[in-house]
Amino acid sequence: MGLQLKRLAKHQQVICITHLPQIACYGDHHFKVAKESGGNTTQTTIQLLDRDERVEELSRMLGGITISDKTRDHAREMLRGAQARS
Repeated sequence: MGLQLKRLAKHQQVICITHLPQIACYGDHHFKVAKESGGNTTQTTIQLLDRDERVEELSRMLGGITISDKTRDHAREMLRGAQARS
């Protein structure tokens, strides 16, 4: 699915919201969307991630709360693989 979205994005703009690192690794750009609630308000932030931040976010998506060096290596491998297939 990620590769299909990547191919589609060569000809038109694609915005994809996903919790799946297997899809997120194919994006040209990776944004992290976070929501915080406090009191009577909720605030949403959107942050464009650089390469290192992207590895951390993909690692979090893969491993949850506990992120290990192996999880980071897996995230880097996913990014390399997605770039090679593009």
